[in-house]
Amino acid sequence: MIITIIEKEILLANDISDKLKKLGYETEVFDCITKATDLSVGDVFLLSTVFSMSSTEMFIEKFQHKSILLLVSHKSNETLTKPIELGAKDYMMKPVSIDILSKKIEHYQ
Repeated sequence: MIITIIEKEILLANDISDKLKKLGYETEVFDCITKATDLSVGDVFLLSTVFSMSSTEMFIEKFQHKSILLLVSHKSNETLTKPIELGAKDYMMKPVSIDILSKKIEHYQ
């Protein structure tokens, strides 16, 4: 299973990626939602809510048949409610607990 991490904070993304690799997952990291939309081959997506709503909507529409988990730094209509209404499965607050994240990945795969 490939976990795709889409996060502008590249140090955070790489930290999550390294921890998931230690648990046996294959990962890919993107700091640009447009590149992820065009190039990703992931099975489960960890999508930061720091990107524009139009980019987020486009991404979720393209990958709505996959599991999308939001990485949220604060809760609001734009960062949480709208993406979940569009098809994102769940969310996690930053900083991310890898134990909880791995359980959510297994649950939604």
